[in-house]
Amino acid sequence: MHGEVLVQPPMPALLESLRHPFFSGDAGPTPLGKPLPELRAAARMQILEAATLWAQQTGADPPPALPSPADGDTRPIILTGHQLEFYHAGVWAKVLVADALARRTDGLAFDLLVDYDTVDQRGFDVPEHAAATGDWSKAPVDFAPPSPLPVDALPAPAADEFQAWDAALADHPATHTDTMALFLTAARGGLRHDAASGPAPGYAAWLSGARRKLEASLDLNVHHVPAGLLCTGPLWHDFVAAWITNADAWTAAYNRHLAGYRASHGIRDDRRPMPNLERRASADATLHELPFWIYRLGEPRQRLFIKKASAATRLLLGNAEIPLDTAFRDPPDTLQIRPRALTLTLYARLLFADLFIHGIGGALYDQITDALLDELFHIVPPYACVSAAWLLPLAAESDRI
Repeated sequence: MHGEVLVQPPMPALLESLRHPFFSGDAGPTPLGKPLPELRAAARMQILEAATLWAQQTGADPPPALPSPADGDTRPIILTGHQLEFYHAGVWAKVLVADALARRTDGLAFDLLVDYDTVDQRGFDVPEHAAATGDWSKAPVDFAPPSPLPVDALPAPAADEFQAWDAALADHPATHTDTMALFLTAARGGLRHDAASGPAPGYAAWLSGARRKLEASLDLNVHHVPAGLLCTGPLWHDFVAAWITNADAWTAAYNRHLAGYRASHGIRDDRRPMPNLERRASADATLHELPFWIYRLGEPRQRLFIKKASAATRLLLGNAEIPLDTAFRDPPDTLQIRPRALTLTLYARLLFADLFIHGIGGALYDQITDALLDELFHIVPPYACVSAAWLLPLAAESDRI
C-alpha cells in the first residue's frame, strides 16, 4: 500500500539490539583459524579503509576515523546493500532505516555495492500513459543495453549517450520531480565531457557518486563501499580457503539447508531460490562447486569449481587449472573470486556488520544463511527486513494530461 513501510523487527527492538552488542563472549578459534573477535576487529578496520578509498574516488565525504575495539570503541556498524542499479522505493528504504539506526546509536551505516554482479537494465522503467485508453504501463528508458560483464568492467555512459538518455526521460512528464532533477544533474556532473576531464569513470563509481550527492542533499549519511573492496586481502583469502578446505562438508551443508528451505516453503523448483552446488567424482579427482563466482577482469563470470586430487587442489576457470598460491597472490593478477548471494551475506554478517538490513527477498533466503552460520560457525548474527511502497501520483497526472 502507498506510503507503508515494513521494518521487522520493529525499530525499538533493532535499537535495543544495537545498544547491546551481539558479538561478545567466546573467543575460541573459528574455522577461519582465528577467534571471531580478532577477525571482526580486522574487518572493522577494512571496511573503514575501503569506504574511505571509495569516497576519494567518487568525491563523497569519507566516514570518520573509527578506533579498533581494542581501543574501547563499540559503535555499531549497520550494513545494507544491493546490486548497482537505480533503486526503487522498496530498496532505498533500507538506506533510510540504516541512516536512522546509525544516528540513534552513534553508529556507522554502510551501503554495500555489489560491484561484481551483472546489470539487467542500464536505465530504468518509467510510467507511460496511453491517451486513447487512459491506461498506464511501464516503459524502459535505457542509456545502454544489458551486458554479460560484471559491473566492475562497465563504463559510465559517454556524455552524448547520457544526453540522449536525459532527452528521452524528458518525454515522460510523470518522472519530472525535484529529486530526479537533482540526481540527473549529479550524474551529468560525474561524466567525462572531454579529454581534459580526466579518465572516464566506471559505471559503479559514476552511479555511486551521483546517488551519494542526492543522499547528502537529503542529509542521509550512509557510506558506500563496493563489495569487491571487502572481498580481498587476508580475511577474504582465509574465508575462501576455509570453503576449499572443507568443501565436502560445507557444500553438503549448503545443499541440505537449501533443500530444507524449499521443503518448508513448498518450493518444487530445484533452481529456486538458487540451485544446488554440484559435485562430480572421477577416478583420480573430485570436482566441487563452491558458492562463489570466478572471472578475470573484463570477462563474464563463471561458477567456481575446484578440482581436489591427491597431489593438489586447483581452481578451474574454463579449461585452465589454477594453483591456489596463484589464485591468492596479492595483487591477484586480475583473477577475481567473489561470493554468490548466500555467501556474501554470510561473510558480511559474520565479520563486518552488527546488524545487516535485507529487503524482503534477501530476508527470506537468509533463513538458509542462518542455518549455515549456525552449523559452520555456531553463531547466528541478527538481521532486519525493510521495505516500503511509495507510488507516483499518476491519477493527478492523468487528469492533467
